[in-house]
Amino acid sequence: MLKHAHGTEVIVSSDVNKNKLTLSITDNGIGFINTNQQGEKTRPHIGLKGMKERALLLKGILTANSSPNKGTTIKLEFMNRIKT
Repeated sequence: MLKHAHGTEVIVSSDVNKNKLTLSITDNGIGFINTNQQGEKTRPHIGLKGMKERALLLKGILTANSSPNKGTTIKLEFMNRIKT
């Protein structure tokens, strides 16, 4: 986190609610946006794309919310697919 986000704090949490498991990581770093220095849209970050692909392989959903200078939250959700 220090290398890329330049943050000083990370919060890792998990929650189980009915049939859903949610894992969340939040930092107070510099955040990220998909634009270059000229303000033009760029491709999504390759690391984030890889994380989303891995989540899909596990039948999960990964979301990322980030704001410049306000940090980032990465959330991974799994629904219980076992019927009882």
